[in-house]
Amino acid sequence: MAEGSEQAQLTVRLENRRPVDVTDLGQMLLALGTEYEAFVVARFEGPPVNARLFVSRAETGSILLVLQGLLDQGSFILKHAEVFAGFLANLREIIDFLLPSKGTDVGAKKVPEAVTPASVERISTIVEPVAKDGGSNLTLNVTVSGNSAPVYIQPIIISSERANALQNSARRFLGPPLPSSGSFKGELLQLHQMKGDIKAKTGDRGIIEKFSTKPVKLHFMTPEVKAAIVDQQDNPFRMAYVVDGEMGTIGGEPSLYKIQEVHDAIEKS
Repeated sequence: MAEGSEQAQLTVRLENRRPVDVTDLGQMLLALGTEYEAFVVARFEGPPVNARLFVSRAETGSILLVLQGLLDQGSFILKHAEVFAGFLANLREIIDFLLPSKGTDVGAKKVPEAVTPASVERISTIVEPVAKDGGSNLTLNVTVSGNSAPVYIQPIIISSERANALQNSARRFLGPPLPSSGSFKGELLQLHQMKGDIKAKTGDRGIIEKFSTKPVKLHFMTPEVKAAIVDQQDNPFRMAYVVDGEMGTIGGEPSLYKIQEVHDAIEKS
C-alpha cells in the first residue's frame, strides 16, 4: 500500500465469558459477510466488485477478528472507510428497528428499506454467540489508518441482554417458520401466469400471500382442477380462488404449490 494511503478495517470483538461454539462463531461470520455483500451490491453502483470480507488478523484474549474488504475495481471509486461506515449505519438501522424506543411495537413501525427478512435473520445469527453467553458483549467497529484527518465512526455494542431482545424481536418480525412441506386448506390463490391448455403441466404460477408474496410454480393435480379455473367465464386473473393443496419448499422458501381442489372464486376488489 502506498505511503499516506487509507486503510480501513472492520473489527469484531467478542468479549466472551464461556468458550464459544466454533459452529456459532462460523455462522456469525458467514452471516456478517453475507450481509456486507448484500449491502455493497444494493447500495453502490459501478463495475462488478468482489464485495467480500476476509479475516486479516486474529488476536487472543477476548475474540478479536480484524476483517478487510477487497472491492477489486470498485476500490478505484469507493473508499473502504466510506463503505464500512455505511455498512455499520445500515446494521444500526436494522437493530434500531428491532429494538425500538420503550412503548413502541415493531409491528406498528414503518419498515425501513434496510430491513428485510433475510437481513433480520442474519442479524439474529450474528448475535447468537453473545446471546448464549450471559455477561458477554459484541462490538463491531471500523478503524481507519493512513488518513491525515482523524475519523470517528460510532461502534455498535451489543450486550448479551440486548442480543436476546434482538432475537426475540426478530422472531416476532419473521413470524413462524414455513414447514419444509405440508398441506393447506381454504387458502386464497391469485394467478400470476396461466396457460389456457388444461393439459399443460408447466408455466403456471400463482401467489398465496400467507406463504409468500412472490409468484410460485403451480401444479394442478388433475385436469379437472385446472379446468375449474380456466373454464370460468370471468377473466381468471380478476379472481382469487379458495384452494386446497400441498406446499413444497427449498431453503425455507415456497417452491411449489400442488393444487388439489378449487372450492370457490372471489372477484378481487
